[in-house]
Amino acid sequence: MLNLKRFLKNLLPFNGFSAEDKEKAEALSKIRREPVEEIYRKFGNKINNAPLKFNRHTSKLFGYDFTEAGIKDGMAYIKLSNGRTFYGYRSHKKLRKEYEFLKDRVSPVLNADTYLTALDVSSRYPRYPKELLPGKGGVIVEAGAYLGHKTIRFIDDVVGTMGKVLAIEMMPDNYRMLRRNIQANDLGSCINVINCGVWSSSGETEVMGKGRQRNSIASIDKLSNSNMRITVRTDSLDNILHSWGEKVIDFLALTLNGAEVEALHGLEKEINRIKVIYVAARYTRKGQGTYQPCIEILKKRGCVILPQSGDSNIYAATKNFAKEYVSCNSSN
Repeated sequence: MLNLKRFLKNLLPFNGFSAEDKEKAEALSKIRREPVEEIYRKFGNKINNAPLKFNRHTSKLFGYDFTEAGIKDGMAYIKLSNGRTFYGYRSHKKLRKEYEFLKDRVSPVLNADTYLTALDVSSRYPRYPKELLPGKGGVIVEAGAYLGHKTIRFIDDVVGTMGKVLAIEMMPDNYRMLRRNIQANDLGSCINVINCGVWSSSGETEVMGKGRQRNSIASIDKLSNSNMRITVRTDSLDNILHSWGEKVIDFLALTLNGAEVEALHGLEKEINRIKVIYVAARYTRKGQGTYQPCIEILKKRGCVILPQSGDSNIYAATKNFAKEYVSCNSSN
């Protein structure tokens, strides 16, 4: 009889909830790392307001050491224990809802407004194979720098203040915040910034997108129903790198939301002063992926495709530096 009562008691939290509510409870259980029974007891009918899905980087916030957070000049900001300050956008409606179900699991200095910026900062690390990155004093170009959170990490975690980073960002609002982040951390001497879209040639073109980081100057399937239209300046990597003037670039990262094919078309004269090229090639255009066209262009330029490449990420060593990364007997 006692076992039957315990069994019935354990069933009670599940009674009266819809199938969707149960799905939300399962999602909460997974992200909070708590038994689903505990989720029902803790949130009760509030589960109805929970999101069905959580940001894939959310768990990185748990235990993250933020020392301060707030709003300044209309922008969210957070500070880390190492003294770095990062500015970002205020949270949108979906993430504000997510915060309400996780606020007891994240830093107490955060609030609904600063949650998005904290997510961005905690997830934007230079997650590239260490053996392909330069050491202190190295030179990196980041095309598609967004707000500069990863840009600053390139300085702190990779090349140091004796190194150099060129950050390229095409969206005007993102560019202004990128500059704000660099200025706030006094890194203007080692980080240079350019406001333009990376393309095959110089000129102007229209951006399709949904704001913030969901934008492209290429017609990608993911943004086919977007209604935002603005015009931005574009330039080729040949022109950009020639003007920047660094003799050797250790690592070029291209995260261009579908414009990577045109970007590589515009990299010919200057390619052999680059050591390693990374390309995020996970996008489709009219149903066709950008991965294979990027591989073909890189090989045509004499690059060696490195074994660290995956299904949607390409790492390539250029002709002049391939021996530093692969043996003489390696093949493409």
